Amino acid sequence: MSAVVAYLQALLSGPVVIAAVAGVVVGRLAGALAGGSSDRRTAQDERRVRAQEAELRVAQKSVEQQRAELDRLGEELRLVRLELATQREESASRDERLTRLKADLQNEFAKTARLRQELSERAEETVRGQARLRDLQNELGVARAGSDVILEQVARLEQERDDLNTLVRTLREELVVQARSRPAGPQGRDPVLGT
Repeated sequence: MSAVVAYLQALLSGPVVIAAVAGVVVGRLAGALAGGSSDRRTAQDERRVRAQEAELRVAQKSVEQQRAELDRLGEELRLVRLELATQREESASRDERLTRLKADLQNEFAKTARLRQELSERAEETVRGQARLRDLQNELGVARAGSDVILEQVARLEQERDDLNTLVRTLREELVVQARSRPAGPQGRDPVLGT
């Protein structure tokens, strides 16, 4: 961009120099014309004037070309400035979007860290729960084994009670049978039953 500015400055200084030269030439012509009569003009002066007029036309044409070039470069500069402004806006928009994305990414990292911590805590709770469950299963197994033993003992004791009741019934029946077959004692009491 500084090269474009330098080129524009060079173009601006060129037409100014040409205009100054043209001014000097026109001034000399005016002085030559004012200094003497038209009769005194010589062929040499006429040639000099024509040459200077030709130089003036060439200088004017060069000035017009340089003005056209200057206009073209001015338009190019305007387009470059518009493009630069557009790129700056796009860059600002990208920077803003990048900032938002960075903030979103940091938020996601924080969420991920929290979720990992929560997952770790839940895993620890699960392990502790499984250990408690195993302990309870062991206790339940021991309690079942104990209750099975107790139930077996209760069943055995019930069986023994039933056996003893049967035996007592059998013995009573035998005593009753024996008591009937024996004579009654002196006071009318049954010696076996005590009645």
